[in-house]
Amino acid sequence: NSEEQTAANMFMGAPNWPIGITNDDGTLRERVVGAVLAFSSTAIDPSCLEDAPPPRGDEPPPPTDPEPEPTKFCTQVLNYNQELPTALFLGEAQKGMEAGAVMNAEGDMNGDGGIDLVVSDPGYAGHTGRAYIIFGRTVIASYGTLAQFPNFTGAESGDRFGDYLSAGDIDGDGYDDLIVGASQQKDPNEPGYVSVFFGASLVDGSVVQTNSLRILGANPGDTFAVVSATGNFDRDDQDNADIAIGAPNADDGAGIVYLLYGGNDLEGTIEVDDRAQYKLHGANAGDQFGHSLVINA
Repeated sequence: NSEEQTAANMFMGAPNWPIGITNDDGTLRERVVGAVLAFSSTAIDPSCLEDAPPPRGDEPPPPTDPEPEPTKFCTQVLNYNQELPTALFLGEAQKGMEAGAVMNAEGDMNGDGGIDLVVSDPGYAGHTGRAYIIFGRTVIASYGTLAQFPNFTGAESGDRFGDYLSAGDIDGDGYDDLIVGASQQKDPNEPGYVSVFFGASLVDGSVVQTNSLRILGANPGDTFAVVSATGNFDRDDQDNADIAIGAPNADDGAGIVYLLYGGNDLEGTIEVDDRAQYKLHGANAGDQFGHSLVINA
């Protein structure tokens, strides 16, 4: 292919990444805050690709001898201590705990044509949780903390806001929306909730936390937070995504998956039992039905 290919970036979460913090007495201690690292495909040695097999879709190779030599593969080791990453973003020093534990790169929330990366720290501020948005076409510094990026924060300590992430155009306005699950696993008296932040409010790069939809789980301890939102299950004429939400600990751990149809009438705070079009139940106690979800649109 003679056309120039766009460089790809691989983002890696390291939720146990430590930093050094100076104590009042001048001594140094470690604190785990987490981090996100990025490596660009431009870091790959071009000579490493010479012996690689052709990509799928190319013409098949010409016939070979009955016993051809094994294909030679080149392995290039990128060691953090030797080849620095393209970018490194640390969790917040004072309140961060698990930055990079969950990441998602499914949507274009500000409509600039680039895929946006969402990084969460569910342990932020006593497990309140926080989610950061790194817009796909934003020019950013190579090193720093996640605090420089627009972010959303859970409601209270123990929410674990950001345990699950997804994106999809729920209201059909042409902008993908950010969906964040808060499992509330630190508080067995809470069921969990899912927040939807509408992409149109992110066009200017700011965060409007009140411009959102909150879907509340049904029963304490359900872990209602596992989210996926890309498919159009109701096959309507509207160009919007529907939301699937798993509650794997519901019904004595049998689990329930709720399906809510998208639309521009979703707003405010709603109870999932009042709005879900479908409820799919696990068969037996302990099945953990809905522990993970993927919608193949």
